[in-house]
Amino acid sequence: MYLLDSRVPENTESDQFITAQLYDSGRRRGVSAENLRVAQELVLGVGGVRLLREVGVPATVFHMNEGHAAFLGLERVRELMRGAGLSFEAALEAVASSGKPLGELFHQLELETNISHAYDRIDQHLEQPMTTSDLQKRLEGITELAGQRVENVSDRDGIKLTLEGNAWVLFRASGTEPVLRLYCEAPDMVFVRQSLSAAQALFTNRSANKA
Repeated sequence: MYLLDSRVPENTESDQFITAQLYDSGRRRGVSAENLRVAQELVLGVGGVRLLREVGVPATVFHMNEGHAAFLGLERVRELMRGAGLSFEAALEAVASSGKPLGELFHQLELETNISHAYDRIDQHLEQPMTTSDLQKRLEGITELAGQRVENVSDRDGIKLTLEGNAWVLFRASGTEPVLRLYCEAPDMVFVRQSLSAAQALFTNRSANKA
């Protein structure tokens, strides 16, 4: 069992209150009951799925109790849009009509479109915690990774490098622990492993040079 708790120092005071009590008017914090309920449903529906992905639980079937986890459906749509490159409309139809797990949907899409995707994540242990700002400074000016040209750099949810060849690598700092989480998606697993190895080397080599 995993429990979701928004009461962490990184959150604002109002966000820390989200998981304090399930059925609450929100008046003590100047928040309407409707807004508080939506925030709680976002934490459960979206946050619940992302938590399972983060800890490596290969969940493919989800049970939603009434409307509490309603945003889970939107998170599955987002995964399809990012993982398979579908439009919002196509992903929404796939999730709503199929009743199939995402893994099966991805496989079916690969067969139909002849486009394959591979994904993996590794952790790079550091000497001390890093922030997103630290990551930006470390990766500033990077133009290629694993022999692939960097086409775009974004700082949403970490530092994401979009590479040529329909691939991306995401660097996400823990902020509180000396761990850097590296994610990659590419057309095949060989590409994924090469990219993750190159991303890991950026920090391993710099740590060695510093020493």
